[in-house]
Amino acid sequence: GWTPVVRVDHADVLGSCSSCHNGRTARGKPAGHLPSGNACDDCHTTRAWTPAVFDHGSVAPGTCATCHNGVTATGKPAGHVPTNASCDQCHNTRTFSGARFDHSAVTGSCVSCHNGTTATGKPANHILTDNVCEACHRTTSWSDVRRKPDHNHVLGSCSSCHNGIIAKGKPRHEHPVTNQECNVCHSTRTWDR
Repeated sequence: GWTPVVRVDHADVLGSCSSCHNGRTARGKPAGHLPSGNACDDCHTTRAWTPAVFDHGSVAPGTCATCHNGVTATGKPAGHVPTNASCDQCHNTRTFSGARFDHSAVTGSCVSCHNGTTATGKPANHILTDNVCEACHRTTSWSDVRRKPDHNHVLGSCSSCHNGIIAKGKPRHEHPVTNQECNVCHSTRTWDR
């Protein structure tokens, strides 16, 4: 029978893929294919059509969502940081992980994204506080704390932060020996009383 699947040795084929893969002689580009003027073999191999590679070098900036819409190509995942920005404002075409993000256009509080699921959240060794991130941190650098914590929003005892690791602790040789909490003798505004 001539109608069952016929195997063609593509090593002996002359001409372009589309000279046969035109939808009549052999299957052509499916309707849901990425819009591309590339020759088939720019992305596909004759051994396996998937996975295919795609050279994003000729893609116009700001047009990622044309293909990356969740139908034609993988789109923004459900847990993505909420944004209307074009993909290439944060991601590059070589890798989508390790994206940069411009926080200048962010509305809402930090924890709407920095919740430990959508984006990195407060680390386990962070000062215990019920304050919002932006009360102490800058969006350009998290290590650059812009002011001392508002002690009205700090949770737990003084020594839970003032332990010599997270924040300065009791000086070893200068402080009287005591196991009382700091705030029995000290004020949070000034430690010298």
